Amino acid sequence: MNENYKGGLKQIDAVWDESTISEEKKYTFCKKVLEMESEARSLYLKMGEMLYNIREERLYEPSWESWDEYTLEFKDLSKSSVSKIISIYQTFILKYAVSPEKLQNIGWTKLYSLIPVSTTKKEAMEWIKKADVLTRSDIDKELLEAKNGIEMAKCFHSNAYIIKVCPDCGNKERIYENK
Repeated sequence: MNENYKGGLKQIDAVWDESTISEEKKYTFCKKVLEMESEARSLYLKMGEMLYNIREERLYEPSWESWDEYTLEFKDLSKSSVSKIISIYQTFILKYAVSPEKLQNIGWTKLYSLIPVSTTKKEAMEWIKKADVLTRSDIDKELLEAKNGIEMAKCFHSNAYIIKVCPDCGNKERIYENK
């Protein structure tokens, strides 16, 4: 095993023995990583709950002067991302009482994109079911169809255009195909 990882993760070290790597240990090791991936996917829901409570109860005081100042502490999350994670918690868990188990397999960016079309609990549940099985690209197409009211497969794209971009100067130009 890579020396950089030895000793740092007790759960992994418990199943990893370099001298005797049995089929069972290989399987256990692989299953543990799959479990970790599942746990990581659901952490944003718990994080949303905690961030919501920190913001609403002003738990960041007195260590930080404001919510904005507190959100600057995040290394890999922008204030916008923090806000989106809270919105997911507010909409799906607080407002519609959806169980976290039904949400945990859906990435947070995909789930956030469902908020505008989830105006009732019934609609939210329908979109959640779709998002659970569709790719991000497919759910984006479904959302666009819902917004525009036009099925992409039935559209003739009569108003389509191509954007021509010059990589040297950055100039952008629309080219209409049907004109």
